[in-house]
Amino acid sequence: MKLGNMKISAKLISAFCFLTFVSMGMGGAVYWTIAKIEQESMLKDRRIELNEAAIDARFSLARQENSLRGFMITRDEYFAGRVKEHLQSFETALEKVMAMSGPDSAFASQFEEVERAMAAWHSEIADPVIANARQDSTYPRALAIFNSGKADQFIEPIEGTIDALRDRERAAMDVSQASAAEAIAFANTVIVTGLLFLAGSAIVLGFMLAKGIVRPLDQMTQVMRRLAGGDKSVDVPAQDRGDEIGSMAAAVQTFKAQAIEQERLEKEAQASRISQEEAKQRQAALDNAKAEDLRVFVGMVEAGFDRLSSGDLTVRMSGRIAPEFEPIRAKFNASVEALEGAIGHVVGTIGAIRTGLSEINV
Repeated sequence: MKLGNMKISAKLISAFCFLTFVSMGMGGAVYWTIAKIEQESMLKDRRIELNEAAIDARFSLARQENSLRGFMITRDEYFAGRVKEHLQSFETALEKVMAMSGPDSAFASQFEEVERAMAAWHSEIADPVIANARQDSTYPRALAIFNSGKADQFIEPIEGTIDALRDRERAAMDVSQASAAEAIAFANTVIVTGLLFLAGSAIVLGFMLAKGIVRPLDQMTQVMRRLAGGDKSVDVPAQDRGDEIGSMAAAVQTFKAQAIEQERLEKEAQASRISQEEAKQRQAALDNAKAEDLRVFVGMVEAGFDRLSSGDLTVRMSGRIAPEFEPIRAKFNASVEALEGAIGHVVGTIGAIRTGLSEINV
């Protein structure tokens, strides 16, 4: 389907749907990115919390050793009690690490081993050292146990397990941070690209709509103005379109045809009025001419009868008269001529009678 045959409303709806689709696509990408960032942020927070719990466990482990050293140096029962308190803190932190790591984690497989090593350190190192260090007689024994290096066999695996966990979590946090950074970069790219695409699409669609709607409407307006000004030679554009502009063009073409037809009828009417006026003028001139001919003829007749009444039998209508009065003049002249002849004959007869009477009287 040609773009020019689409209804204007359909064009506007299509443009709106296209921009909406692009906006929704951009919004979906941004939403996915935000969700990704939130997910990575939650994982990061969990790993931070897990790392803090591992630090607490590591710190509690170190404080147990420090408290044992403090007791060996001072033989103060306060430090002996602190060894057990730090053990409880260690166990609490270790349980938290286990809960946050999950049953399928690498730490879960080493959890029992850590517990056994911690219990062994207390049963074989801490408890004997504390018990023997309380008395002077057994203090050398406590010191021998403390310096035997056996404690490292229990502490180092625990430290290694906790440190390995922390290393894994730090690496995972780095990965999460990198993933979040990638998601943010992707979101920025999507937003910038989407905005540029929307701007470009808006410009292209605006140009297409201007070319397909505004410009033809402007052309149609100019045509209608020229038609209204009396220019019937203007060509009506866009008559082959199937949209509202095409319908408007058809209406303007009809208006143009009606204007041309009206102008033709007006010219015919004007020509008819001119012809009628000329006919009237010719008839008036003809009537005036006939009236003048009649006046001239009547005057000629009056003059002839005046001369005839005065006894002038030689009178004749010799002037120029209208052809329709020619038979009357001929009749008048013939009648006067006949009258003249008759009167002449009468006069001759009377003269002859007088001559005869004169002769008789002699």
